[in-house]
This record gives sequence, structure tokens and C-alpha cells, in this order.
Amino acid sequence: MGKKILIVDDDAVMRYTLHRFLRNQGYEVREAANGVEALEILNVDTVDLVITDYIMPEMNGIELLESIQVRWPTMPVVLLTGYLSADAAKTILEGRAHFLSKPVTLKQLLSNIRQLIPSLALTLKFF
Repeated sequence: MGKKILIVDDDAVMRYTLHRFLRNQGYEVREAANGVEALEILNVDTVDLVITDYIMPEMNGIELLESIQVRWPTMPVVLLTGYLSADAAKTILEGRAHFLSKPVTLKQLLSNIRQLIPSLALTLKFF
């Protein structure tokens, strides 16, 4: 397997879709339904990139990003959201996370992943 990506989203269909697509691209994928689960995974497993939704129960994407930056300051994070709050806009402007607006195409997401973890050169494949 290739580089490892953690998908954090409370929407099970979104997690499944991204998981399946990224595995088909050669990435190893872990999943979490919220920020709390994501931190539990990160405490025991090493990942190369985190893709997180913004609006989630228990801990939103910005709170997760802040926790990640304290413990793993060099880990790249992609924030996916269809809702741009003042906190999300500030985070994006400060360059603390890479931002993609929902709905995002799989091609667009893959392009961004390759920019953030370029050492894995894969060919673009779709289902």
C-alpha cells in the first residue's frame, strides 16, 4: 500500500465514497466519524494526510485541525466544507489548512492530495 490518509466525516456515505476512491488510487485509508475518533486513531497510527469535514458532532473540523497542529504540526490537513464560517475563513486565510468547497470532484480532491503528499506518483484512475 501507499501513503496513508485519514478521512474524517460524520456522513458515512461520504466516508465510503472517498475511502473506495482513494484505495483505488493506491492509498491506504483510515476513517473516523468525528474529530474525537480521528484523534484516537492519530494517537496510535501514523498517517500522511487528514481530510476532514468542517461541520461534525463532538468536535468540528477547525477544532480537529487545531488539535492536530499542536501534536503533529507538519501534518497536512484538507478541510472540506459546504459552509464557510468566519472560523473556517480565518483558518484558510492563515494558511493553516488546505480548503476545498463541497461538492468537490474526485479529480479535484486527488489533485490536491498529490500536491500535499507528492512522493506518491500514481495515475489518475476512475471507477
